[in-house]
Amino acid sequence: MTAELDRAAAFHQAIAVGAPEVAELSDLVAAVHLDARRELPWCGPADINPTNVMQAQGGRLVLIDPFYADGPNLYGTILTDPARVAATIPENRRRHMFDLPLRSSEAPTPGVLAQMRDAITAADAHQHSPQD
Repeated sequence: MTAELDRAAAFHQAIAVGAPEVAELSDLVAAVHLDARRELPWCGPADINPTNVMQAQGGRLVLIDPFYADGPNLYGTILTDPARVAATIPENRRRHMFDLPLRSSEAPTPGVLAQMRDAITAADAHQHSPQD
Protein backbone atom coordinates (compact mmCIF):
# COMPACT_ATOMS: atom_id res chain seq x y z
CA MET A 1 0.00 0.00 0.00
CA THR A 2 1.30 3.48 -0.81
CA ALA A 3 2.47 5.41 2.23
CA GLU A 4 0.88 8.68 3.30
CA LEU A 5 2.50 11.53 1.36
CA ASP A 6 3.85 13.34 4.45
CA ARG A 7 5.41 10.15 5.79
CA ALA A 8 6.84 9.30 2.38
CA ALA A 9 8.36 12.77 1.99
CA ALA A 10 9.91 12.54 5.47
CA PHE A 11 11.28 9.09 4.62
CA HIS A 12 12.92 10.44 1.45
CA GLN A 13 14.39 13.31 3.46
CA ALA A 14 15.77 10.90 6.08
CA ILE A 15 17.42 8.86 3.32
CA ALA A 16 18.86 11.99 1.70
CA VAL A 17 20.55 13.14 4.92
CA GLY A 18 21.57 9.65 6.07
CA ALA A 19 19.48 9.70 9.23
CA PRO A 20 20.56 6.99 11.70
CA GLU A 21 17.32 5.02 11.39
CA VAL A 22 17.85 4.60 7.62
CA ALA A 23 21.66 4.90 7.43
CA GLU A 24 22.17 1.46 5.87
CA LEU A 25 19.51 2.12 3.23
CA SER A 26 20.88 5.61 2.62
CA ASP A 27 24.40 4.25 2.08
CA LEU A 28 23.14 1.54 -0.26
CA VAL A 29 21.06 3.95 -2.36
CA ALA A 30 24.02 6.36 -2.57
CA ALA A 31 26.44 3.63 -3.63
CA VAL A 32 24.15 2.19 -6.30
CA HIS A 33 23.34 5.66 -7.59
CA LEU A 34 27.04 6.58 -7.78
CA ASP A 35 27.76 3.45 -9.83
CA ALA A 36 24.78 4.09 -12.07
CA ARG A 37 25.79 7.71 -12.74
CA ARG A 38 29.33 6.58 -13.52
CA GLU A 39 28.22 3.82 -15.90
CA LEU A 40 25.06 5.24 -17.47
CA PRO A 41 25.06 8.72 -18.99
CA TRP A 42 21.27 8.81 -18.80
CA CYS A 43 21.02 8.23 -15.07
CA GLY A 44 19.27 11.15 -13.46
CA PRO A 45 19.02 12.23 -9.84
CA ALA A 46 17.43 10.17 -7.10
CA ASP A 47 13.68 10.00 -7.59
CA ILE A 48 12.01 11.41 -4.49
CA ASN A 49 8.48 10.87 -5.73
CA PRO A 50 6.45 10.00 -2.60
CA THR A 51 4.63 7.26 -4.51
CA ASN A 52 7.97 5.39 -4.52
CA VAL A 53 7.48 4.70 -0.82
CA MET A 54 5.20 1.86 0.14
CA GLN A 55 3.96 0.87 3.55
CA ALA A 56 4.26 -2.77 4.53
CA GLN A 57 1.89 -4.45 6.95
CA GLY A 58 2.83 -3.24 10.39
CA GLY A 59 3.61 0.25 9.11
CA ARG A 60 7.24 -0.22 8.02
CA LEU A 61 8.13 2.01 5.06
CA VAL A 62 9.73 0.44 2.00
CA LEU A 63 11.54 2.31 -0.77
CA ILE A 64 10.86 1.18 -4.33
CA ASP A 65 12.29 2.51 -7.58
CA PRO A 66 14.52 5.26 -6.13
CA PHE A 67 16.30 6.06 -9.39
CA TYR A 68 15.39 8.31 -12.28
CA ALA A 69 16.42 7.76 -15.87
CA ASP A 70 16.71 10.79 -18.11
CA GLY A 71 14.33 9.28 -20.67
CA PRO A 72 14.05 12.25 -23.04
CA ASN A 73 17.85 12.43 -23.35
CA LEU A 74 18.20 8.65 -23.67
CA TYR A 75 15.50 8.31 -26.32
CA GLY A 76 16.88 11.33 -28.17
CA THR A 77 20.31 9.72 -28.22
CA ILE A 78 18.85 6.62 -29.84
CA LEU A 79 18.01 8.80 -32.84
CA THR A 80 21.25 10.82 -32.88
CA ASP A 81 23.81 8.23 -31.74
CA PRO A 82 22.27 4.76 -31.58
CA ALA A 83 25.71 3.13 -31.54
CA ARG A 84 26.45 4.85 -28.22
CA VAL A 85 23.25 3.48 -26.68
CA ALA A 86 23.93 0.00 -28.09
CA ALA A 87 27.49 0.05 -26.71
CA THR A 88 26.44 1.40 -23.30
CA ILE A 89 23.35 -0.70 -22.62
CA PRO A 90 23.62 -4.35 -23.67
CA GLU A 91 20.84 -5.60 -25.92
CA ASN A 92 19.47 -8.01 -23.29
CA ARG A 93 19.07 -5.10 -20.86
CA ARG A 94 17.07 -3.09 -23.38
CA ARG A 95 14.44 -5.71 -24.10
CA HIS A 96 11.62 -3.66 -22.52
CA MET A 97 12.96 -0.25 -23.44
CA PHE A 98 10.05 0.63 -25.71
CA ASP A 99 7.41 -1.01 -23.55
CA LEU A 100 7.65 1.63 -20.82
CA PRO A 101 5.02 4.31 -20.98
CA LEU A 102 6.61 7.55 -22.09
CA ARG A 103 4.58 10.20 -20.31
CA SER A 104 5.18 13.76 -21.36
CA SER A 105 4.05 16.26 -23.87
CA GLU A 106 7.17 15.29 -25.81
CA ALA A 107 6.45 11.55 -25.87
CA PRO A 108 7.43 10.10 -29.23
CA THR A 109 4.77 9.33 -31.78
CA PRO A 110 4.39 5.74 -33.00
CA GLY A 111 6.37 6.70 -36.11
CA VAL A 112 9.26 8.06 -34.06
CA LEU A 113 9.18 4.98 -31.83
CA ALA A 114 9.52 2.86 -34.98
CA GLN A 115 12.51 4.99 -36.06
CA MET A 116 14.10 4.45 -32.64
CA ARG A 117 13.57 0.68 -32.82
CA ASP A 118 15.05 0.59 -36.32
CA ALA A 119 18.03 2.73 -35.29
CA ILE A 120 18.91 0.61 -32.26
CA THR A 121 18.38 -2.62 -34.21
CA ALA A 122 20.76 -1.37 -36.92
CA ALA A 123 23.31 -0.33 -34.27
CA ASP A 124 23.09 -3.79 -32.68
CA ALA A 125 23.57 -5.46 -36.07
CA HIS A 126 26.58 -3.27 -36.83
CA GLN A 127 28.05 -3.95 -33.40
CA HIS A 128 27.75 -7.72 -33.94
CA SER A 129 28.95 -7.75 -37.56
CA PRO A 130 32.56 -8.55 -38.46
CA GLN A 131 34.54 -5.33 -38.66
CA ASP A 132 36.22 -4.44 -41.93
